[in-house]
Amino acid sequence: MFNKQEILEYSQFNERLTVSFEFELSSEDNKAIMSINHEGILKRFKTKLIKLITGHINLEKYDKFIDRLLNRLDLVNEDKTLDKILVSNYKDEKRNIIVDQLYLIISDYFEMNEDEEDYQKQLNERDFVYAEDRVKEHLPNFYERYKDELKYEFDFTVTGSGNIEIIPKLYNFGLIAGLDMLELFFKDFEKQTYWSMNSSSSIHINLGVLERKFTDLEISKIKNMDGDKAYKYLLSFFTSRKDYNILKGAMMIDDRSESSYVYKDIDPDRINSKFTNSIIKTLIKNKKLNLDKLNGTEYLISELDKLIKKHGGKAFGFNFEYLNIKKYIEFRYIGGILSFDIMKEKLLYFCYIMRLMIEKEYQDSEYKSKYQEFINELQKK
Repeated sequence: MFNKQEILEYSQFNERLTVSFEFELSSEDNKAIMSINHEGILKRFKTKLIKLITGHINLEKYDKFIDRLLNRLDLVNEDKTLDKILVSNYKDEKRNIIVDQLYLIISDYFEMNEDEEDYQKQLNERDFVYAEDRVKEHLPNFYERYKDELKYEFDFTVTGSGNIEIIPKLYNFGLIAGLDMLELFFKDFEKQTYWSMNSSSSIHINLGVLERKFTDLEISKIKNMDGDKAYKYLLSFFTSRKDYNILKGAMMIDDRSESSYVYKDIDPDRINSKFTNSIIKTLIKNKKLNLDKLNGTEYLISELDKLIKKHGGKAFGFNFEYLNIKKYIEFRYIGGILSFDIMKEKLLYFCYIMRLMIEKEYQDSEYKSKYQEFINELQKK
């Protein structure tokens, strides 16, 4: 059972947490010149691909396959994308056609980026200066406090003319530091009208667990490091993926129902949307599950990993795609018109989920009960 006060008071755990947020905001400012970000690039790829395969491929039948393929692309790693992801070795020949055509499009993209890198850099710098100035103007206290810890990207997934995503360069150390950031953000946000939130905007919460609490002096030294150097330095201090019970976290969130606690005070459009699907619901729908292997949890955890690879982590509200490398879990459920009180409650809830995964004995009987219900449901399929 989730107890907010218990999480707040359990300092020996919450002081080990790393906490960061991705703030998606909308504006109606037509002067906000928007560069194409990751999501926008994928939309362009899909448009080009559809033009090439229309008349040869049943678009409705293969639409989800195309989206999954696009979400797997690594736009900063040419070798991985071209040599490992876009490989036409499917039994379905139509899928191979799609992969081959997308390969040509992506090859052109990498070639173009080499030629136009300086131009794109100048364009982005101009655009980001304007966007950052609007944050400075309308969220002044938040900007002043965190200006050295944040960066900005334009976001095409949010409805509006000029939309921005404010993302961290590094983490907040500890739950309280995360709450402080949220509180200051909303104090500024609620005093202005330039930036807004809507059903397509979100505040993602990213949580990791360090092996120990860092002292104030250590944190100060880390924050004075170059961003990449600080990030690499911290990686060795995070709790390993093998110490997480991912299945326990996914089951205890129990995000299959619209009445689930995780969706309390969240815009209905966020519930099981293409960005917040339930990974457990998706697992249950998997007709290839081997029911003879359900005695232990390792098989089901491996199946969850397969779903992440197949659909991309950003398809799920509970996204552990980054846990092996970046050492955090992304919670993507939150969206719509938000307040500090809503965000505080969600942050505490997701900290509770992190504790469930890390501490084996914590609420273990409740987990075992849910696990057995899940097994029974699978066996009735």
